[in-house]
Amino acid sequence: MAVFLALAAGMVLVALPLPSSAAADPLLNRDVTFFSVAQGTYVSTELSYPEGDTGMLRARATAVGPWEKYRIVPGGAAGVYAIWSYAASRYVTAELGHPGNRAGELRARSTVIGPWEKFAIEVSGDGSLALLNIANYKWVSAELSESGIYKGMLRARGDTVGPWEKFRIDGPPKHTDGLTKPVYLIHGFSPIPQVGGPFNPAENCASTWANVRNDFANGATGPRVTGIIHTVGFYTQDSNCDRRLVDGTRDTNLLELGKRMANEIYSFYSQYGQPVDVVAHSMGGLIIREALAGVAAHKTGFPPVLYVEDVVTLGTPHKGSTMAGFCGSLGYQQCKDMTPNSAFLKQLPENPQSVMGTDWTIMGADDDETAPANSAVGVLAQHKVRYPKPQPPGTPGIEHGSFRTLDGSNGYIFKLRWCGNPACGNLSSPDPLGGETTAATESPIYVARLALYYSTAR
Repeated sequence: MAVFLALAAGMVLVALPLPSSAAADPLLNRDVTFFSVAQGTYVSTELSYPEGDTGMLRARATAVGPWEKYRIVPGGAAGVYAIWSYAASRYVTAELGHPGNRAGELRARSTVIGPWEKFAIEVSGDGSLALLNIANYKWVSAELSESGIYKGMLRARGDTVGPWEKFRIDGPPKHTDGLTKPVYLIHGFSPIPQVGGPFNPAENCASTWANVRNDFANGATGPRVTGIIHTVGFYTQDSNCDRRLVDGTRDTNLLELGKRMANEIYSFYSQYGQPVDVVAHSMGGLIIREALAGVAAHKTGFPPVLYVEDVVTLGTPHKGSTMAGFCGSLGYQQCKDMTPNSAFLKQLPENPQSVMGTDWTIMGADDDETAPANSAVGVLAQHKVRYPKPQPPGTPGIEHGSFRTLDGSNGYIFKLRWCGNPACGNLSSPDPLGGETTAATESPIYVARLALYYSTAR
């Protein structure tokens, strides 16, 4: 049945028959979407654009609708393809006659397959692909630096395949079981000065994360982490951290640290379509929450997309800390941000998600006086772990710093609640929203490692 589309310019397009081929090529005659890896959005056919740009292909949609549907069809020779836009009922053309920064603009406007409508497709091992226009031998780029109606415009103009030239035909990266992804370890607040101690905040990432790194890579039981592990510093005097967000102080606010963390992950991984995992202690959990929330809200200075598969927070004051309130009275901005009902916490979503979805495991302990359990597990998350007190005789209580030091696979009693959605309760009473509570005996570091491994909500 013919489909008629009235465009803004008044032109009426009539659907043309789709070509067919019996070739045993997994791409041919396949209905697809095109998802820009670096932008984190689907490619749309802009039918409402004015003449000259009508049918422009642009990476800007957050969901798939009629304008985001395409078909890969034969281009007349082996390894050569054309792209059919269902919305426009036209083939996609690289406009090689357009001037300046519109040269090579992709538009769904042709009724026949000519040189400008032919593409080669290079498929990478990570599931992404790149499109090469046969006529000018240029790779198709998503123009992320443009603005207005040209933001994310597709153009055949790239000499090499970089982040802007990478697309997926199955949407964002998918969750997988495994420990091969890069892992970021984010430390927390450096305590206020003690008598005889250093005035300036400082964390030695090598010692702070020593037990975590050793268990993740060499744990006696369970799957081990084989992906690269990054430790993150953000104070001027932090040492032995292989990633530094900023030369900061206790007055560097958490929104700024979240923005820096988001750009760190994007620059090294997300723009290339590589998912990462995060383990964060104490205030570090608020930093990654803000990183994900800022990207989702398109805040100024944040990158366009993040691919964060799993986040584990260890003793994070998700609902604030009264001790931070005391510290805040001394004037430190980070303490003010962590005070219950602070302006920062009020604007922070409880369960922010990356484009691929993010599986949260949040952990708290009744022995932790810095970040009490009702704060550490008091927000929405797919998994909640709470260590009660007392622990068994001979087993130390899990205090605030213990989340980073207690390893091994047994001896520490905890409660677990899991949900297929983020609506888990606080583990202090039966949860009317569903899920289940179990008891087990494993250390915080070991539980964190398992939380990174599993891709499902269980």
